Amino acid sequence: LCYKSGCGKSLGRIGTYWLPELRRTNLTGDKPVLLVGCQEDVVVSSSAVASSQGQDPTSPLSSPGRGDAVRGNENRLVEASKAEDAMLDAEALESKLALLIDEWKEIEVCLQCSAKRLSNCAEVFVQAQKAVMHPTGPLYDAQTGQLKPRCVRALKRIFQICDEDADGFLSDRELNHFQATCFGTPLQVRTRRTGAERATPALKRSSSCTLFTSVAGGRTDLLSLKTKTHPNCPKNHKPEELEGVRKIISTKVPEGIAPSGVTLKGFVYLHALFVARGRMDTTWTVLRKFGYDNALELRPDLCQGALSQLGHFHPDQCVEITDSGRDFLRLKFRQHDKDADGVLSDAELEELFSTAPGFPGPEWHRDAYHGMVDTSGRGGGKSKGGEPCLTLDGFLSLWDLMALRSPATALVHALYLGRSKEDLPTFLRISRRRKQEVRRARRPQGIASGSGHHKPPLTRRVLSCVVFATPDQLRRNETVLTEPDQQTRVFRVPAGQGDAASSEKTLVVRQVEAGSGDDGAGGYTDAALLQSVDLCIICFGQKRDDLADQVALMKRVERKGTGLLPFALACVSASADEGSSGMADAITQQLSMAKPLDPSSEAASETLARLCGLCSDPHASIPRTEERLAKEHRDLVVRRCTTGLVVGAGVISALLIAHRLYASASNVEGAEDESRE
Repeated sequence: LCYKSGCGKSLGRIGTYWLPELRRTNLTGDKPVLLVGCQEDVVVSSSAVASSQGQDPTSPLSSPGRGDAVRGNENRLVEASKAEDAMLDAEALESKLALLIDEWKEIEVCLQCSAKRLSNCAEVFVQAQKAVMHPTGPLYDAQTGQLKPRCVRALKRIFQICDEDADGFLSDRELNHFQATCFGTPLQVRTRRTGAERATPALKRSSSCTLFTSVAGGRTDLLSLKTKTHPNCPKNHKPEELEGVRKIISTKVPEGIAPSGVTLKGFVYLHALFVARGRMDTTWTVLRKFGYDNALELRPDLCQGALSQLGHFHPDQCVEITDSGRDFLRLKFRQHDKDADGVLSDAELEELFSTAPGFPGPEWHRDAYHGMVDTSGRGGGKSKGGEPCLTLDGFLSLWDLMALRSPATALVHALYLGRSKEDLPTFLRISRRRKQEVRRARRPQGIASGSGHHKPPLTRRVLSCVVFATPDQLRRNETVLTEPDQQTRVFRVPAGQGDAASSEKTLVVRQVEAGSGDDGAGGYTDAALLQSVDLCIICFGQKRDDLADQVALMKRVERKGTGLLPFALACVSASADEGSSGMADAITQQLSMAKPLDPSSEAASETLARLCGLCSDPHASIPRTEERLAKEHRDLVVRRCTTGLVVGAGVISALLIAHRLYASASNVEGAEDESRE
């Protein structure tokens, strides 16, 4: 954005018209703006002429003498116009530019140039390139004079990745490895020089920009940092760049240096010093080497390989965390549980995600996860300050829910927590198709009555359950393991709990209001959506009419499914009469379903075990309605007809082949007889 150098009117229009117009049309957005003052030579010439005539260059030009009243008015208008176009001195120009920079954060650089004298013309293009390639806005806050919080979070993640022994310090070896990783040039070189190199008066160094030489300001070689090593010394002498870096950090931030190495505060201060000295390219080189874009977020392509490995999966498959991923999350939990009490407080959870731009989602705030997953206030565990805290089971449950809903979010936040790009493909996996596993498993006799033992067909670790409840039931808080104001609840079922829980399971329970949505089932009559569900629970209460309505809803939902979705009835009212319970028992026996649940009288662990068993073993409660039996009969007839056609075609083909073989053999024998005769 250009203006006339020294012209108050031209510079004033920058703040009153051009910058507001650019912001209104959204042309700038997050793009930097360069404020360039043109015709710098005119300012110099005007100042020189005014000085030679003994006139203040900042005062307006003298106007002619007054005549009549009309001429006096014209002169006053001319003087006012000239006053607006008057040349500003250096102090006034600097103050106006400072006000513009404070008011308009889009301004990245202010400079002046002269095309006539070729002054700073090349610098304009250099600064334009730097403003785009190495912007200051995402890194530095001009008002506070500090690095922005998102930049500090990114640098903290880089520090933790480079801190290989996780002791909170960057040792000399770790700093050397960091330097070589980012800039390709180690700090300490111990190779012996040849005879030709000894004869060279100056020591040859790498011309690439390095991290620690940027502190010296301007030089891009290793010798720019003041050390005790003479340029003509033998090359096997150890350079002392690290000592210079420690001295620079300890001067301003004493706690940034420790005997074990550089601390996080020292590492952040080092980059703040780069930005303050205009060496944003150094900090941006480090950030981009570790995968950050201009918004200081990890680039999407870092997760592309892991997502491509997952590929496109069917709706009846789910994404779950692998054993390696769970071990990684358990390690992060223990590292940030500073007092080793088995729970994470708000401060500890914030510290865990301090290397990310923020929490992965709203469910990670205490008000949300307290009613969603296991916390210290639910299981009788410890709490901090009387407030519920996140337990390890709750922590893993939130990660399971995040992987189920958005695998890309789970992968990118695993990177933020320190998971390497090479190990990222082993963090998630795709479960087997539910349809294939259910059909492969046989239904043993007596499973509906509770007898019969067999291996559960579902091997997935994350199970999904939908609870249908009426508005009255939700208002009276008569639901299954959920609350009226909580739409989703996640439970951890330990290994061995329940008949079907042969391994640790995560049960995701979603609450749906019966009668909501256009279909009256909250949208759960969609076939693709039903394929992602492992169990549907129909709640009934005191009245028989309510039970009839809920059974009709169950049949309507089941009709839209694939025939492999189990259902369960649940008595959610403690005052239900015997007629309603007996009617529910009769319905389950008629439809070959499992016995109704009774969460009002059962313990929560017992209800969880039954739900997990029904999800893992859907054959135990798939309703055999009239429509389903008719469909199965049609499918059986079609299969038998198809089998008969295939077998018949095979028999006919075999007979034709045998006939041809017999005819050819007869022809051969007849030809042999004729030849003998």
